[in-house]
Amino acid sequence: MLFATDVEFLPNENSSVVTVEAEDADHNVYQLPVEFFGNVPLFDWLSQVSVSLPDAIARKGSLQFVIKVGGVESNRAVVNLLS
Repeated sequence: MLFATDVEFLPNENSSVVTVEAEDADHNVYQLPVEFFGNVPLFDWLSQVSVSLPDAIARKGSLQFVIKVGGVESNRAVVNLLS
């Protein structure tokens, strides 16, 4: 589960334009399936993005995640995965 702020859609867009990429230490980039996108209850300014990690990267250690909305990229967030 990832969180983002200031997510804005163009008039004809919806959550289908949200994508997430993860990059490992070897610079392999993985497109992650977005399972859910929406506002966090009681926090309208905060968006939640739920993704599924394929087994191939679930034990990679550190990954850099980037959320893209209609081609606009977020800052990269480093997440350390524990096995």
